[in-house]
Amino acid sequence: MENQATYTTLDDRGRELIAGAALLFMRLGIKAVNMDDLAQQLAVSKKTLYKYVKDKRELVHLALDWITTEQSRMMEVLVDHPGTAIDADFEMMRQTRAMLKDLHPSVLFDLEKFYPRAFAAMTEHRDRVIQSAVKRNLLRGQQEGVYRSDIHPGVVAQFFVALAHLTSQPRQLAAAGCPIAEFHIQSFQYHIRGIASEQGLAQLEAKLRDESFHES
Repeated sequence: MENQATYTTLDDRGRELIAGAALLFMRLGIKAVNMDDLAQQLAVSKKTLYKYVKDKRELVHLALDWITTEQSRMMEVLVDHPGTAIDADFEMMRQTRAMLKDLHPSVLFDLEKFYPRAFAAMTEHRDRVIQSAVKRNLLRGQQEGVYRSDIHPGVVAQFFVALAHLTSQPRQLAAAGCPIAEFHIQSFQYHIRGIASEQGLAQLEAKLRDESFHES
């Protein structure tokens, strides 16, 4: 990150404001929201915001830092999710879908154009987190018999990172013609179908028929 402060070094109030700002950026867009808007939406004074950040650019950097922190926390919790490795995969998919379903279409374009270094740092961090979590999930699934024994976890984890890159590329998403959350779900299913054993495929199909999944 370009700024010296990080999300984790802030006090509780600062972290609360940064998390709130990050959610607003994701819902409303980055370029469209100024510091006055943020203060109003967060029900604080601008003076309070400026206690923690010197300007909007630093706020965006800290918001991205919050996102990477949340990604790490979520992956660590979900890797050991109860059930099988496929259950853990589905819970990752549900939580990621929930995070992405309200993402404003302009956010990725804004980050790529106006905050390229911060966007690159966030992407690099996300890649490391995903690769580690997916590899651990693959090894677990092979032990459980829901993933094929002939796949190489390290190689497949790299493939999944490449898939994840597509969900953060504005031009690729535009070409696909579907919301980012749906793009992510389709890539997840593609991934699981490619690595699942017969036992795993049966579990996958059962979970896809689960009405609660479609509503989540």
